[in-house]
Amino acid sequence: MRILWFTYLPTRGFCNRIPDQVRPVSWIEASIDSLDTSMIDLGICCTADIPENVMFKADQISYYCLSMGNHIKYKRNKQANIQQWENVIKDFKPDIIQLWGTEFPIWLDVRKAAGEIPVVVVIQGVVSTIAQHYFGGLVISDILKGASLFNCLKTTILIRKKNDMESMAQFERQLLGQVNGIIADSHWCAAQYSDIHNLKFYVGVLPVQEPFFTTTWNLHEIERETIFCVASHYPLKGLHILIRALAIVKGRYPDVLLSIPGINMLADTSFRSKIRRSPYLSYILRLIKQFDLQDNIKFSGFLSAEEMAATMKKSHVFVMPSCIEHHSSTLREAMLIGVPSVSSYVGCVSEFVKHGENGFLYRFEDYHTLAQNIMRIFEDDELASELSINARESIREKYYHKNNWFFEIYETVIKNSQK
Repeated sequence: MRILWFTYLPTRGFCNRIPDQVRPVSWIEASIDSLDTSMIDLGICCTADIPENVMFKADQISYYCLSMGNHIKYKRNKQANIQQWENVIKDFKPDIIQLWGTEFPIWLDVRKAAGEIPVVVVIQGVVSTIAQHYFGGLVISDILKGASLFNCLKTTILIRKKNDMESMAQFERQLLGQVNGIIADSHWCAAQYSDIHNLKFYVGVLPVQEPFFTTTWNLHEIERETIFCVASHYPLKGLHILIRALAIVKGRYPDVLLSIPGINMLADTSFRSKIRRSPYLSYILRLIKQFDLQDNIKFSGFLSAEEMAATMKKSHVFVMPSCIEHHSSTLREAMLIGVPSVSSYVGCVSEFVKHGENGFLYRFEDYHTLAQNIMRIFEDDELASELSINARESIREKYYHKNNWFFEIYETVIKNSQK
């Protein structure tokens, strides 16, 4: 079976060959590693800001990187672009095409180029729900409070981004009306499209990268009173809620430390940084100063999967404070390692987190309960160890280093398309 994937960003194979590319998406890399290449021929295609098209084969995978620029700036319905997609498809000759994500309209041209070849889409984020919850419970007046005149003017950026997501949701619906099915890794995710009639759903758990299988949390090896969280850059990830909870935790644990991957906003005070900083991140910095948390938050830079796993292993608690989650891949990774975890009760989370058994749940906006759950783990080693063991066992049941569920879905889609 010949399978051709289309991804928004270059995967690891491209980044090893083409310099200065954005870091690969973890669940796509894990999916590549999980495939049994003895059963399939895999091709992967993306676009990038490169001077000319690049095509090569490595590790039994055919790679196509087209010089059509960033996927966000892609111009739809240009015949020259559609022709390039058609050329890739003709060269690889796939039995089925898989599109990763519905967030951008670029795949509408790929669908057009695919012709009669069956096409499935892996849902990376339900765009309509992202648009609906983009502000993460904040209202504009929250972000404007205490802001400089310059940041007040920049707040229109947030409004524009939300409007952009609403436009993307329309493109998403248009695309889903033209494909042979969607692949979702949770029943919650599939349910968000239940109003699209005749759309076929296939549910399977996306794989996890190797370091999260081979790393195990141990209470005796952690840095106590540390919290790890990956949320930071936009409101629906809920960092503003976690910061308010952190202020409460600090009242009982003055040395508590929250570690967040990404650029160190606290250290970078240059004028250029202030100009480029989003209104939401400016609001986050004001919250940090308001609650005197400058010494309780550390930005750890961008982390590889190995570095992420090592950081999780040392953490006392993992927190997932989002107001909407489609995969919760980082939460699953933390639980797979065995980090005692606290998550907002949103999206697909309740399908694998059982409150009080393998983790704690709280209402997204309820930072008091979030703080209480963190402190319960800090103060009770027996509870922390029990949550750790239960999390690791419950999540490991869902994952395998090699699995064939992608292949089984492909077979079904191809068979159904021939009827």
